[in-house]
Amino acid sequence: MGVVEDNDIDAFARARACRNILAHELFTMLDSGLPANVDTAFDEMVAVLRKIDVWWIREMEWPEELEGKEVPDSEIISGLVAGMHMVRDIALGDSEKSKSYIEAFRKLTGRAT
Repeated sequence: MGVVEDNDIDAFARARACRNILAHELFTMLDSGLPANVDTAFDEMVAVLRKIDVWWIREMEWPEELEGKEVPDSEIISGLVAGMHMVRDIALGDSEKSKSYIEAFRKLTGRAT
């Protein structure tokens, strides 16, 4: 469909290789730390996912009320991609950003501190 290009396949391969290291060498990393490229690989994977997601929303899930309206790709985000950004912020972001998600969750559940 022209959504995924060769460079996207390469990015996915890099993300998959990083994932395999994370999955199969987890105990080694407890001592040595995460691979240096884990954040880049994650970002590349999410970028490819986002391209596919935007295509899917435009082609399969586009609401009738938006038919004929110009909506830039940058304004389209699914729950899945939003969740992936949240996972990145919590796992790879700074501690303050991570804490902000925890506090927001606590407020939503009525357990604010």
